Amino acid sequence: MNLLISHSQPTLDNNDLTQITTLFESKMLSSGSTNKKFSEKLSKYLRNDRVSLFSSASLGLYYILKVLELGDKTDVLLPNYICESVIKAVLLAGFNPVLYDNRPNSWVSDIDIIKNSLTTNTGAIIVNHTFGIYLDRINDLVKSGIPIIEDCCHVLSTSISDEEISKYSICSFYSFDSTKWISTGNGGAVASNDKDFMNKLESIKVDQGISDLNCSLGISQIEKIEEFKSKRTEISHQYFKEMPFITKELKNLKSCFFRFPILVSNSSLFFDSKKVAYRKGVDQLLNSKYNSNTNLINSERIFEKTVSIPIYPSLTKNQIEIIINETKKIFYDNSSS
Repeated sequence: MNLLISHSQPTLDNNDLTQITTLFESKMLSSGSTNKKFSEKLSKYLRNDRVSLFSSASLGLYYILKVLELGDKTDVLLPNYICESVIKAVLLAGFNPVLYDNRPNSWVSDIDIIKNSLTTNTGAIIVNHTFGIYLDRINDLVKSGIPIIEDCCHVLSTSISDEEISKYSICSFYSFDSTKWISTGNGGAVASNDKDFMNKLESIKVDQGISDLNCSLGISQIEKIEEFKSKRTEISHQYFKEMPFITKELKNLKSCFFRFPILVSNSSLFFDSKKVAYRKGVDQLLNSKYNSNTNLINSERIFEKTVSIPIYPSLTKNQIEIIINETKKIFYDNSSS
């Protein structure tokens, strides 16, 4: 009997176990020296002066919005095609989420669309690199004078294809959940080179965010991040080579391949697979639940046509071959039906 290949999962090994065991034996499990060490490693890796750890990325975003002190500018712009936890953080912080669209036939947003969504009531702009695909021209938003917050939950890096990340934003936030680039079990972080901003952020936090036990896993994981990136790139090359029908949608984009999406005419056929756990790009569009009246046709179209293929580092050669064969079979059956 074939076992379903999961869509995503953490990449763990004996080094992770050793790191956790050592910390466990010390009986120092609450936030302390290991928390500080993990924060310092992240700061060095991301080339940010300061990193602050939180129990989740969305909680980090909540505190970011509180620190910005936006006054009567209550609108916060964010993508329609993004994880629901982002809009929940905006609402919890007491702001009005304003959704903007993707560029046509793309998983990433469009800077011109964002600029056209700006009003005198816009207090902050949240941008993201969906699936690890680089969002270009963020610097064009700087002229507006509105704070830019960079959602880097799909990008734990300083660059994508030599394009700098977090260069123009006041801060960026990250997730370390079980399916992200590295895992601490749960947790997230906020990073910035703005010392005044980070001082304010730290002053209103109520705890250290991640326990030493979780941080011990994070320390072990971040030491393997380049290996993780290399493996994802290697798998992507194999996918491009053996599934030429996906080339035009993704190959020319600048991506670190956190996810590997393809466009199909009937995505539901993939979700019925008994061999591979395919997923939609996002579980739902935000305007489908939060009653937005805005016309967001580009994200609606891409949502319906997107299928995300497994591309995590712990996939075996045999699993990769199964994924390729199953994807080709369903795609061509889809095309002929």
